[in-house]
Amino acid sequence: MKELVGERESSFKLIGCAQGWSPDSYYEAIRQLIEIGYDYIAIGGVAKAPNRVILPILDRIREMVIRSKVKLHLLGVARLELLET
Repeated sequence: MKELVGERESSFKLIGCAQGWSPDSYYEAIRQLIEIGYDYIAIGGVAKAPNRVILPILDRIREMVIRSKVKLHLLGVARLELLET
């Protein structure tokens, strides 16, 4: 899909989606998406997860995301207390 969008100069933004079961698995999924060329990544599987599950994921990916200037979206998560993190 990434190749097709690039070839056709599409007018929409393709967003990669990372799924995982641990902070390390999310890290690896996001690393691979960045390597492919995604600069906007959604994190799935966390909508109903408590903050104690989400925060370690964000801590694990923080440096990589900052370094690569990737934009993130946590699918289904709308908690003001996580906004600053």
